[in-house]
This record gives sequence, structure tokens and C-alpha cells, in this order.
Amino acid sequence: MSEAEKADYQETLIQYLVYDENGNPTSNHFRMMEIMDYSGSREPKIQGNIRNTFTYNNFSLGLNLSYSFGSRIRLQRLYPNLTRESGSMAPQTEQNVRREMNNRWRRPGDEDHTNVPGILSTHLFSATLSPWWINDSRMTSATFGMNTMSGSIWEMYDFSSARVVNGNYVKIQNISLRYTLPRKFCESINLKSGYVSFTGTNLYTFCSSKLKGQDPNNVSSTSENISHPVQPIYSMTLNVTF
Repeated sequence: MSEAEKADYQETLIQYLVYDENGNPTSNHFRMMEIMDYSGSREPKIQGNIRNTFTYNNFSLGLNLSYSFGSRIRLQRLYPNLTRESGSMAPQTEQNVRREMNNRWRRPGDEDHTNVPGILSTHLFSATLSPWWINDSRMTSATFGMNTMSGSIWEMYDFSSARVVNGNYVKIQNISLRYTLPRKFCESINLKSGYVSFTGTNLYTFCSSKLKGQDPNNVSSTSENISHPVQPIYSMTLNVTF
């Protein structure tokens, strides 16, 4: 390694230094890793489908289930568009808001039963957009020239372990019930065959209540839009052959 390369390397180390609880310098990278909690994997350990058909006399019942186990899901962001230009952290009139905002902190003591931050006044909110680490060179990546921590405490909350929930689910993809018309009945009305069926799709999903309506198939945490829940679909079919 040349002297110039050594100097660059030393400068990189200096810019990565932060201090531990004892006041000793330590590597920014390793310090970051020490304070992080492993939340799990977005990839499920096992997933698949179960399909079966049950038949009794002229009736047949078809069932299709999908399942996924072993994953963790990050909830969609509560504070995706907080900027100094907006002047307020209160949701804008044209924005949809997740229902869990109803459980936000409002008065002293609420912290005992909620972890959703409250809405601050304009003055207090503006102060949170300039955290101490933004202009601290020790918290800046020498490689990328950018701050290695979150842009605000609100971004920290949105990407914290408090927003990670169990992603296991079992979904009733569809159920179909078919009744085949008796042969003698078909012959009496000049039909070769016929059946009537009822089908329901996206009927129900068994999943963690902490998802609060978020589809467990939606693993994106960066979307600014609230996804509309998948709605059930019901259909009826009458099929006859002359």
C-alpha cells in the first residue's frame, strides 16, 4: 500500500469513528451493527398451495388454500412525506391515513399502551427535521459522501423493529360448490348434461392482527400509498349441453 493510499485509508477510518458509552472511539460501521436488532427475513421458509375436491353423489366441493410461513413483514410507512416544506406533520387533506394513527400518542401516559408517535406542533416538528447527526462528519460515509443514519426520527420509526410483524398466513383462495343435474332430469328436458356452481374467491386470510388490514403479500415498506384490501369475488355458473 502506497503512502497516499495509507493516508486515504486513515482518513476513511477517522470519518467512520463514533464513540461508545465509555467515550472510546469505535468504528461507525461496527457500532451501527451493534445497536441493530435482527428482525427476520422477508423470504418465507415454506410456502405453497393445498388443493382438494370432495365429491358426494351429485355434489362436489373444491377448495384451494395458499400458505406462507417463516417470514417477517414491515408495515407500510406512517410518515412517508415529512419535509420542512410541508410545514406540518399532520396528514394533508388529500392523503389517506392508516387507521392505526387513531392510536397515536396524545397525552402523557399514552406511551404505556402505544408506540405510535403523536402529532407535534409546527415549531416542535420543524426542530425534529434537523437532528444532531445530519451535519456530523463522524456519521458520514467516506465512501458515498452521505449520512449513514436516518434523515429524521420519523424515518427511524418507520424503519424500526416496531414496524415489523409476523408474516405467516393461510389464505382461502377460492371455494367452489358444484351440483351436477341428474341424468334422468336432463333427459326429461332434452338436455345432454348440465350443472350449476357457486364460487367464492379471496374469501379470507388468517394472519397476524398486527397487520391491521395490510395484505401479507404486500412486503413493501416504502410505498406512500395505502393498498386497498383484496376484495372477495362471488360468481355463479350455469352450464348446460344440448
